[in-house]
Amino acid sequence: MKLIKACQCEHCKKIAKTAKTIEKHEIKCFSNPINKACGSCEKQSICFTKGIINCKDYLELYREDDEVMQ
Repeated sequence: MKLIKACQCEHCKKIAKTAKTIEKHEIKCFSNPINKACGSCEKQSICFTKGIINCKDYLELYREDDEVMQ
């Protein structure tokens, strides 16, 4: 067995040998809240159960419902 050093994404826990690889990954990571991707959205469970696949569809569906928007 060989012991190695590795780097890990702070958001999804992906592991890679180099920091450069993880830095590139974190920019597009779906769990990174900065990316505003579904993986980091608090409304993800609502969208999943209703078959909504993007924020635009969510906003159109719930535009009038202030309680859901907050």
